[in-house]
Amino acid sequence: MVDWAKDGLIDIVQYDIFYPGFSRWLELGPELDTSNVGTAPHHYGGHYGNYVTGHLAAKVERFEFVEWDHATTPGLDDSGYSISNGYVNVPQSPGFGLNLDEVPYQKAREENGFEVRA
Repeated sequence: MVDWAKDGLIDIVQYDIFYPGFSRWLELGPELDTSNVGTAPHHYGGHYGNYVTGHLAAKVERFEFVEWDHATTPGLDDSGYSISNGYVNVPQSPGFGLNLDEVPYQKAREENGFEVRA
C-alpha cells in the first residue's frame, strides 16, 4: 500500500497504529510526507489508540486526523486530554499523558486475589 501511495494512487494511509506499530509509524509518517501522502492511523475499538495516535501528529507533517473512539477504562486517568473545536489537545507529560488510578486495581486485588503464573 505504501508503494501505491507513493505512486499517487492513495491520498492517505490508514494502517493500524498498533500494527505496524507506533515506532514504525514514526518512520513511515515522515517517509509518506516526502511523497505528499497523508497519514491517519486506525485503531477502532482500541481505547489506548486514542492517546498514542495523537502524539504521532508532532512527528508527521501530513498527519490528517486522530480516529477518536470515545471510551473509558476504569483506573486509567485521561484527564490531561480534551477535545475542542474538533482538535485533540494532547498533554505534554510522559507516558502518553496517562496516569493510573490505583483504587480500581486495589479493589480488584482485594475482591479477587492476585496470582502470578509462570
